[in-house]
Amino acid sequence: MGLLSFLNKKHEFTENVCVNEEAKRKNMMTALRKSLSGGCITIVTYHFRNNHDTCIEWLEREKIPYQEESNAYWLDGLTTASNKVHLILAKDLIGRVQQAVPETPIEIEVHLIEHYPLPAKDKVVLSLAEMISARIRFIAWSSLDEPLMRFFGGERITGMMKQLGMKDNEIITHPFVAKAIRNAQEKIARKTVSESEYRSSDEWFTRHFSEKYT
Repeated sequence: MGLLSFLNKKHEFTENVCVNEEAKRKNMMTALRKSLSGGCITIVTYHFRNNHDTCIEWLEREKIPYQEESNAYWLDGLTTASNKVHLILAKDLIGRVQQAVPETPIEIEVHLIEHYPLPAKDKVVLSLAEMISARIRFIAWSSLDEPLMRFFGGERITGMMKQLGMKDNEIITHPFVAKAIRNAQEKIARKTVSESEYRSSDEWFTRHFSEKYT
């Protein structure tokens, strides 16, 4: 079963990869504004504490209203969108909904601010599609200078994309990049016996793959 195997045609998944973190910030904040103005239920979810802090910094810098959620109870019976971004830890996003949200014309956008090194943790986010009948768009954001991308050679992709004329503010959505991310996560999973919670993906890689990563 692949990472996206349980997403039916009603739901969408988009892999947005940016050249660097600054480009990711600009593009992601633009996407959140568009989601809010379009009347979507807009969710940003994260795995690491530093993702939370970074997202708060970006939202406040861009003056985008947000509300932190400690659980997913607010999704129960949801029928209208708010004008705020809902910020929630990935593991709190699912598993706590009392009943499925009824079918509604309102669309939901779930923005993942950074991939987890192990695919199972990302699959938790996508599992929301099994619990909610409303249409969901999942958007994963990455930058080529992030730990996961550096781990499997993001620098090579950066060089190649620049040779092809890619500008710093452009988004890569090519399927081969998404496939490379999936393959990297699966490779890491095969080499990871156990893990603990860490503040950032950088710390996670340093602890688990210190020889290669440093």
